[in-house]
Amino acid sequence: MNKPGILLPKAELPRFFRSSGPATENLKHGLSTMHNLPIIFFAVSVAFSAPAPIKLTEKESGYTVEMAAGSVMEVILKGNPTTGYTWVVASVDESILTQIGEAEFKAERKARGSGGTITMRFRAEGVGRTFLKLMYHRPFEKDRPPSKTFELKVEVQ
Repeated sequence: MNKPGILLPKAELPRFFRSSGPATENLKHGLSTMHNLPIIFFAVSVAFSAPAPIKLTEKESGYTVEMAAGSVMEVILKGNPTTGYTWVVASVDESILTQIGEAEFKAERKARGSGGTITMRFRAEGVGRTFLKLMYHRPFEKDRPPSKTFELKVEVQ
């Protein structure tokens, strides 16, 4: 794969750059500033984009996670909402860590009723420490304990 800004030999140029004429020659040699703007914009936007979210799975339950204020964490857990079970926040200090949007389900297979993963996103709002506890349960079974739990100690700096 070639890096942006590297000129390719003519044989490797996309078909629309293989025609001839003065405008095409300028594009082939990178002499047209207007046509290089998308590459420059892309490079600048990548350099200043937000850092990738911290991704955690069931294996990290019980861990301590350090986050910078404003950063995002994704908790990706196995689940199957077609069975009535769902992952919900059982406890967290929302002045330190808040959930972003709703949990998102992604099926492993296309078959109806398939299990998959549920992704919950959280943003570090304020400096401090909190415990995040998630529980996998059926909301309509009020007197039963959760089927599974996921717990983290979160330290926001």
